[in-house]
Parts: sequence; C-alpha cells; structure tokens
Amino acid sequence: EQVSVQVRCRASDYPTADTLMASADGKLNGIKDKDLGGRRYHWIVGTQRPFYLGLDENERPVFACNYDALRAAG
Repeated sequence: EQVSVQVRCRASDYPTADTLMASADGKLNGIKDKDLGGRRYHWIVGTQRPFYLGLDENERPVFACNYDALRAAG
C-alpha cells in the first residue's frame, strides 16, 4: 500500500517547534524495512523539507512535513 502522510508538530516557541520537526524528520525520512505501530514500512521518504505552517489557535508555532511511504498490506 502506498500512502501519504503529514506530520505536524507545535511548541510554545519557534525554535523548539523547529527542533522537534527536524528531529521527527531525521527519524522518519529514509526509513527502510521497519515496523512502526504494528505495520511494516518498506520505505518512507519526505516529499519536501519541513516547513513552517504558521500559528495555531493558541498562537503556538506549527511545523509540518509530508511523506510518501510504502507499507505492507495488513
């Protein structure tokens, strides 16, 4: 199954939210043959670099990144 997902993160300040998104991207982008949440992912790749979305309703900065993935049928 080929799927596309968006990961978002937010924090109380811009540098923290940016760091959280960079950490998530570093862990997800380039995964090969790994089990996550009970499903096998053959690969996960970011479709672009993480980006700033703006502020949420509580004025916290939000970052996101989109990924394409190939997971085993389940």
